[in-house]
Amino acid sequence: MRRNLLSLRLRKKEKQHKTSLPPLLMIDFISLLLFSSLADRIRRAFDLDRVIREAGLNIHPHIYAARVSLLLILSTMIGVAIIVSSILFFQGLLIIQIIMMLIGIFTPATVLALSLLYPLSMRSSRRNSVDSELPFFVSYASFMARGNISLVKVFERFAEMPLFYGMRREARHFLREIRVFGKDPVLALETVAEEAPSEDFKDLIMGYTTMLRIGGDLVRYLESKADEMFAKMSEKIKSLIERMGLIIEIYMILSVVTTLSLFVLFISAGGLSIIGAQGGLSNFFIGLYIYLILPIMSIMTIIVAHYSQPRQKVFLRKTVDMIFPGLLISVVLGVLTLIFSGGYRFIAGVIDKYTTIGLLISINTPFIFFSGFIWYHYRKETKTFRGINQKIASFLEDVSEARKTGLSPERSIIQTMKRDYGPLSKVVRRIGVAVSLGIDIEAAVKRGVRELRNWFARVMFRFLIDSIKVGGGSPEVLYSLAKYARALAEMESRLRISLRTYVMMPYIAAILLSISSIIFLTMILQTPTILGQGSTVKIDPAAVYSFVALLSIGININSWIMGLVAGKIAELSIGEGLKHSLILILTSLLSQIILIFLYIPF
Repeated sequence: MRRNLLSLRLRKKEKQHKTSLPPLLMIDFISLLLFSSLADRIRRAFDLDRVIREAGLNIHPHIYAARVSLLLILSTMIGVAIIVSSILFFQGLLIIQIIMMLIGIFTPATVLALSLLYPLSMRSSRRNSVDSELPFFVSYASFMARGNISLVKVFERFAEMPLFYGMRREARHFLREIRVFGKDPVLALETVAEEAPSEDFKDLIMGYTTMLRIGGDLVRYLESKADEMFAKMSEKIKSLIERMGLIIEIYMILSVVTTLSLFVLFISAGGLSIIGAQGGLSNFFIGLYIYLILPIMSIMTIIVAHYSQPRQKVFLRKTVDMIFPGLLISVVLGVLTLIFSGGYRFIAGVIDKYTTIGLLISINTPFIFFSGFIWYHYRKETKTFRGINQKIASFLEDVSEARKTGLSPERSIIQTMKRDYGPLSKVVRRIGVAVSLGIDIEAAVKRGVRELRNWFARVMFRFLIDSIKVGGGSPEVLYSLAKYARALAEMESRLRISLRTYVMMPYIAAILLSISSIIFLTMILQTPTILGQGSTVKIDPAAVYSFVALLSIGININSWIMGLVAGKIAELSIGEGLKHSLILILTSLLSQIILIFLYIPF
């Protein structure tokens, strides 16, 4: 009996397993069944075969086009429903009808655009990742070639390096073509090159396979490609500096010129309602611009700068772990400041000079504490970053020179222990002591760099290990490694020095924003004087201080975000931007308190 029950249950489970399909598979089945012809047109029109292949997405182009077709039809039906609803249920409300019709029209277009932009963005991300790591790959392949290491072995090493993302992915793709599909290494290289979105990578691999077939000098070819890559990097750095300059100029125009223009518009259109008189414009429009539009412009500037710059590849775990405690403490401090400064009375309706100042201090306290707290931990974790790229290049040059005298690679590293490499000295000493005690060079370096968070330095130490253990550690190999390390360090240093000139631009924007708001408020308060003695305009102090709070808090928030913009553009890091945010928000708060005491007589 029990056996029969068990067999029945097993049969039911087998039937359920056979008949049930995953939801996504069901959606794909329905999409292909209903919209196969439309999917084929979309696939050909937007060249999805090439885009998806270069994006590295694990989906067939026709299936993806079918999904896009299904989403397009559904969004079109929703758009038509919105348009019909606006006509049937909102008769006489012209503005609402226009808004709903625009939403209905743009809904399918937006869905189609986003669906097609996804593989394009993935392809762009893959290309940028490969291009940013390609100079390191070419340098590695070049000095390893002097140790008679083939490009196949180089790909095998890169497939095991967690420090790289883009080139590690390409290396794993290459190994999959060999180990899974059984292709010849040369054919596998050509397959990887054809599917790669990076033109530089494709040119490198196709040239290498050509040199293999004709029996050319591979070492000389890789060295020439490395030199060519560094020349391209130099041009890219110039282009990046110009692009950052263009971004910051556009940001200055949008944030400062637009703000000044709107302030003039508000005054000329009538700012009397802001201070409690009749007529004029509502505070809503000023609040909408300061609290929504201007922060969005700043955030978009940070995003554009982020995707235009080389990215930090080391995860600062300690700093990230302190974000939540920092937020929690900041909120608690803000609430306590609100209570003890009397700012809560402003919220309760007692609006005067001192409650306004208390409110401003309590609102700014969380921003001030959070900026200082996180920047302290960020600075503590990255204190060894400053100048370390130049020091690692000097260290490798010293190891290379010692190796030329006939010392072994291990003894050459031990010789460098006595020299000063700034923030890198402790790491070099730990490695040297471990090697002198007979510990394997790879284990010694891994122990030495355990607390090192600089990505460039960790990569160079990884290359040093491979140049000794895999490449043989010959003087020629170490010399090539030191030469390429110096070239890469010089380019990174030149980029940072050139971008540092842009750090003052967000400062100027924040200062102009504060000054323009002061002038704006002063002109409004002088309105009764301008109108003359017979004017019936009366100023409501509560309305004035309400407007001061509205304007000042918005300016402080934007000043804080502008500090992040300064750090991201000038120092390639939002963490460094917290320092500028702290300075700007303190300056803005102090200037506002002085303004309230000097220019508001009641």
